[in-house]
Amino acid sequence: GSITPLAGAQLHAADLAADGLGQFAHELDLARVLVRRGDVAHVLLYGASPALVSIEYSPASDSYAPWGVRASATSISLPGSETATIDIDSTGRMWLATEADATDNVVAYYSDAPYSSFSGPITVATGMNDDDISVVTAMPGNKIGVLWSNQNTRRFGFKIHADGADPATWSADEIPA
Repeated sequence: GSITPLAGAQLHAADLAADGLGQFAHELDLARVLVRRGDVAHVLLYGASPALVSIEYSPASDSYAPWGVRASATSISLPGSETATIDIDSTGRMWLATEADATDNVVAYYSDAPYSSFSGPITVATGMNDDDISVVTAMPGNKIGVLWSNQNTRRFGFKIHADGADPATWSADEIPA
């Protein structure tokens, strides 16, 4: 099955996985991130007007439909961003990491279910090149982590946030080996 979450964009089931949700491909190759939780998939559509689309699989109809909790797309303003990633922490809070080209900083945004709007940006790291990128990931032990490249120092950086803590509270930079 397929749905049309935004004008000109369609998501198609490519391979129905054992969990019933499957893998998705974005017809316009703008889907950068897919986060699955049970039968619900949250997809960050990245392009001129980034948006979060959430869909759910219905085993009864063997099809996909907009998420019943939030059927419309959530617009996300990411001015000057080259790429962005999302993940959901143990409390259900969604995090988005990206670089802000205007400031050459790595920033994080966050949203609580049903992910209708994002708060932020929160500066996670400064002093990057405008071509550096970042990724956010949920980690064991109730933490969320952000990893980024820094072409100016020729190193990577990494910070951790404890799930449920103040969104602006992050660990010191842990420089990966």
